[in-house]
Amino acid sequence: MSTDQHEPEGEPENDDTLFDEGPPAAMIDERDGAEDSLDGDATIQDEVPAGTPPKPMWKKALSVGLKIGVSALGLYWVYGTALGRDGLDELTERLDNIAWGWFALAALMQLTAIGFAIVRWRLLLGGQGIRARWSFLAPSFMIGRFWGAFTPGGLGLDGWRLYDVATQTGKHARAVTITVVEKILGQLAFGLVVMGGSVWGFEMMGVEGVLLVNGFFVVLVTAGLTFIAKPTLFTPLFKLLPQQIRPRLQTMLDAVSAYHGKLKLLSVAVLCGVAVHAFNNLIYVSAAQAMQLELSPFVIFFASSIVIMSTIVPLSLNGIGLREATAAGVLGAFGIAAPVAAATYTLGWIAEMCVSAIGVPFFLLRRQGYDAQLVVEDSEREDKIYADLPD
Repeated sequence: MSTDQHEPEGEPENDDTLFDEGPPAAMIDERDGAEDSLDGDATIQDEVPAGTPPKPMWKKALSVGLKIGVSALGLYWVYGTALGRDGLDELTERLDNIAWGWFALAALMQLTAIGFAIVRWRLLLGGQGIRARWSFLAPSFMIGRFWGAFTPGGLGLDGWRLYDVATQTGKHARAVTITVVEKILGQLAFGLVVMGGSVWGFEMMGVEGVLLVNGFFVVLVTAGLTFIAKPTLFTPLFKLLPQQIRPRLQTMLDAVSAYHGKLKLLSVAVLCGVAVHAFNNLIYVSAAQAMQLELSPFVIFFASSIVIMSTIVPLSLNGIGLREATAAGVLGAFGIAAPVAAATYTLGWIAEMCVSAIGVPFFLLRRQGYDAQLVVEDSEREDKIYADLPD
């Protein structure tokens, strides 16, 4: 790990978006009254009471078994029961006439979304005083995409990047905070995309349904913006949570404050998130064109947001089954046969997986002891903040 005396080649020496002044004094003062804290950034582990038993293996097995069951049930409903009633001939015809040029465009939409996601990641790293080269960011992100192919809600992608940054810098609290803030901003951006696309959802969901969806995301966006702008407002809520998880939350609160006063950086990060989710939807718009669905691209765009929402819920294996069942239900309102609707979104998912596979060679080529030469500015910040706090 490099220190702040070494500048990475090709990077600008003075980048205001990457300068981290640390949390303001007022937030440090508020931190003094916390009941639990971590000493420095040496660890982000919760203070688990002695004698707390680990989670039984049977519970983990039961969880995986239930997810497999949900995935199998969803696929059976779409491709088993539905094929027995209708859609088999139509599905076969459409699969035989897939427009592969549109499939390639779907993969390109995924690559474009990834590009904006990497730019957002770099911005948020800079907000925490961590400067990274593109030669680290792109391969690490693609490795995460590969692991994310097997986990729900992007857990593999987020987990790998958190691990990679934490091990390369030793700044665990900052790595956790970047992941948390990125998740919050990502949900804000997703909400903006859903609300923007809802003008094409009235025929699908009706006025009440669209208003309900928009109302949910208005609350979500407002809460997220409030947490980023004034995280200390949530301190009283943290005190109501179990004692063993308070240290990690308080550490995160301190690190979130590093973005205080960086409205431009956060605004650009949100715009990048909007682009990420918009291009994610365009993956399925392209897949619908590949399957030659007789539906407006705008309708598919909004429907894709609803389908993606269903896959975020960790009830199945990486959204398998839920994706297809939701697509069948949503597009069924427009007369699209369930198997055809499901196959359209499966085709889009395959395009995503083709891109995610790029992470495999990057992972295999990463040598042991790899040094990304990340630059950590104000590397003693955590020691300054926590030096006088009680253990």
